[in-house]
Amino acid sequence: NPMLRSLVGSEMCIRDSNRVITGGSGVNLNGEANLTFNGSNLQFNTTANGNAVILKSTGNHYTKLSFDSNNTSAGGELAYIDFSWDGDKVADIHAVAGSDTTNKDDGHLVFRTSPQQGNIGERLRITSAGDVGIGSAIPQTKFEVSSATGTRIRARHTNTGSGRDAGFDIWSDDSGTFAARASLVHSGSSGRTTLYAQNRFNIHSDQTDTSLYIARDGKVGIGTDNPQRLLHLKSTGDALARITSADGNAAYLELGDVSDPDGGKIVYDTGSNLEFYTASS
Repeated sequence: NPMLRSLVGSEMCIRDSNRVITGGSGVNLNGEANLTFNGSNLQFNTTANGNAVILKSTGNHYTKLSFDSNNTSAGGELAYIDFSWDGDKVADIHAVAGSDTTNKDDGHLVFRTSPQQGNIGERLRITSAGDVGIGSAIPQTKFEVSSATGTRIRARHTNTGSGRDAGFDIWSDDSGTFAARASLVHSGSSGRTTLYAQNRFNIHSDQTDTSLYIARDGKVGIGTDNPQRLLHLKSTGDALARITSADGNAAYLELGDVSDPDGGKIVYDTGSNLEFYTASS
C-alpha cells in the first residue's frame, strides 16, 4: 500500500491520535484537525456558518441516514437527534419502540424541548398509528391537544386588510368528492363569527337525541330534528317557552310581517299585567 508506506517511511507524525486521517495530494496523509474519532464518538468541529455534513447524490438516487437499534423493551429508546446550546441540551427528537417486541416493527416519533436545564419534556408525539398528540403520549384521535392546566387551539390571520378570515374546516368524504363539510370561521373584516354546516346543523346533549337543530331551509327545531315551522319546540312533557326580563322591565313578544314589522305585540309589564297591542293601539 503506497499510502501506508509513505506514512511509515516518512518523518510525518500525527500527534493527536483521535484525528481522522484523510488522503492529501499524491500519497500524503493528513490528520484532520476538525474531524476526530475517539473510539466511541465521531466529532466534526465546525469553524464557520454553513459547515455541514452533506449526503449528496449525483445521479437519480436518494440518500439515507440510517439508525438501527435492537432495544428489546416496548417503549424503549431507539435513536436520538440532540440539540444543545453551548453544551446544554435544549431539545431532541427521538424514536421510541412500539408494543410489538416480537416483530419489532412499530414505533413512535417524539419531540421534546427544555424550558430550562434538566427539565426537558415531551411536547409532541406521532404514534405508530399516525395519531398526533400535543401534551399527550396516547392520543385517542388523529389530533389531540392536552394540558393539565387547560388548553386552547388558535387559528389566526395576521392580514390587516380585507378578507382576513380564520377558522376550522371539517370535511367528510361523501362518495370520494369531500362534498360534506362544516366550518367555524371568524371574519375579521366584518367582525362576524359563522358556524356553517353544509346540510344541517345538530347539537346533542348526553341526555337527548336532539337539543338544537337547524335545517337547511332555516327552520329551527328545539327538541326535534324535523321542525315544521321557522321555530318548532317539542318536548316529551309540556312544551314551555319563556321570555324573561332580567332587569325587571317588561317582556315582549312582537309580531309583524315584512311590510309591517311592528304589527302587534304581547307584553308582560312590570305590574304583572298581560297586555295585547296592535300597531294602532
